[in-house]
Amino acid sequence: MLTLYILSTFALIIKPGPDIMCTIATALSDGRVAAARFMCGLMAGSWIWFCLLAAGVAPFFSSHPRIVFTIQLAGVFYMAYLAFLSFRECFAGKSGAIDVKRIDNVDNAVKSSSSYIIRGIAMSMSNPLLILFLMAFLPSFIGETDHVAFKTLFLGAIFIIVIPCVHIPAILASEWIKKHFETAGRGGRRIKFVSGIVLLLAALLVFAKALSTVR
Repeated sequence: MLTLYILSTFALIIKPGPDIMCTIATALSDGRVAAARFMCGLMAGSWIWFCLLAAGVAPFFSSHPRIVFTIQLAGVFYMAYLAFLSFRECFAGKSGAIDVKRIDNVDNAVKSSSSYIIRGIAMSMSNPLLILFLMAFLPSFIGETDHVAFKTLFLGAIFIIVIPCVHIPAILASEWIKKHFETAGRGGRRIKFVSGIVLLLAALLVFAKALSTVR
């Protein structure tokens, strides 16, 4: 059963979902260090979910799907905002009226170290694939036991360990692609554009999944 859980966790994380898409977008736009911080945020957000489940809040969320939908919708708007920032930086250099350095200063809070962790937490907490896994599939791996909280946290720890096993290769591959673009003389503008597209697709994916779960 434990082996099946680990394989299921790998399948969930490696599946092209909003979390891995946002990790790739962050690596392309802001580098591997920022993406690693975002990944740490994903791990923290996932751990928060497992702690909530260990505390016994699963029945509450199951009986109030609109609350979960609201959380997911907040994540959609946040990712759309990040996509907007990437597009704005991409197209800023095409007009002499806008100073890219000034934009970087204005968005300094968004670019701070802690903000990437916050992004990851927000993404993880609003990820419909993770929520579905936790609410629908995780109970089958816990089974009937007197130590539900302990087993939930134990399975959560395994889940957290699997995340970097999948995301670190994605970060390194994205970093290689970014350097290839820069070496080819295409500059950072196209990288920002690709990052914005990926973030926008992730936002649309979360929104579509959220709509399907609330119906």
